[in-house]
Amino acid sequence: MILIFVGAGGAAAVDPEQYPTTARFFETLPETIRQNTLFQRVTAFIEKTKKDGELIDIEEVLWRLKEIQEYYRTPKNPETPVGWIMEQEFFRGFFGASNTADAFLAGFSRVAEEGVTPLIDEINLQVYDLYATPPSDSGQVAAWVQLFTGLAQIDPIVEIFTTNYDRILEYVIDEANVAVETGQRPHLDQRQIDWTLWNPFGLDYSTGPGFLTKLHGAVNWHRENERIIVGPCKFNGDHNDHVILYPGAKGKPQEEPFQRFHEYLQVAVQQAKAALFIGFSFRDDYINTILADLPLETPTCFITKKETRAARRVLPPPRAPSTNIHHHFQEGLTEETVSDCLTVLSNTVK
Repeated sequence: MILIFVGAGGAAAVDPEQYPTTARFFETLPETIRQNTLFQRVTAFIEKTKKDGELIDIEEVLWRLKEIQEYYRTPKNPETPVGWIMEQEFFRGFFGASNTADAFLAGFSRVAEEGVTPLIDEINLQVYDLYATPPSDSGQVAAWVQLFTGLAQIDPIVEIFTTNYDRILEYVIDEANVAVETGQRPHLDQRQIDWTLWNPFGLDYSTGPGFLTKLHGAVNWHRENERIIVGPCKFNGDHNDHVILYPGAKGKPQEEPFQRFHEYLQVAVQQAKAALFIGFSFRDDYINTILADLPLETPTCFITKKETRAARRVLPPPRAPSTNIHHHFQEGLTEETVSDCLTVLSNTVK
């Protein structure tokens, strides 16, 4: 089995305007968001933590906004210790009258619901609008198709993992006509993601193909009761109805299907005969701890994009898994790079 891990750079290789990296996405936000006072205050706070020249990532802004939202919602939530104690009579006694306490709590809640929540929703709307469109023609994904068909000649089993939300890889799988399971199953007049198919226990590659595992969900996945329905790529106004996890904010995922997907990655990493990382920045600390289990002897290729042409064989990118056998291609995902990468893997995979 060959393990492929795709980050934002893999999508940007198809069309950098349509599928920008998360840092580039920050620069495309409309003025209504950029001029928002809360947005400006949060970005100013994040800038204080950055080194010179280091860009702000839109996901970082969303993490901080969610933290602020939870902070202001907590006093109104009786399921939390703070919310519970603020409902008690002895707390209200500090204010001298219950209506004063109620006004205090209402003010806290109003900050979250009238200030933070609309801003989060407006940013989410941009995410769905931008990443919803599939590639317009097969020419955009020629290098991807070349890669998938070439890998199938080296090893018929590939496991594809991505933190991207777009639909590029599904499009490529169809174009290349390769055997990769997406987990989609019919449900009434719709299709659903059966995440129970990802079984990290007793994984046996002699019984079937590998999976396309979207570790952080997708723009066309929606929650419908206990099901994950594949539907329109439109933000419906409530992020909780969608199946997208913003990476890096909470560490190890605690909810499904994200927990199952990461467990599946953990097992697959240990069984890979070779690994290929495309446009992945290794910024997600929890994923990095999983990738650290990649055996040292595993042949590993990294495809990244640099402004200047660099030597073909260099050290792995920062924070990448350290392996004895590695090749780093820094010209991005092109047909030439793919050809060179396939040559390396065909000579090293046993």
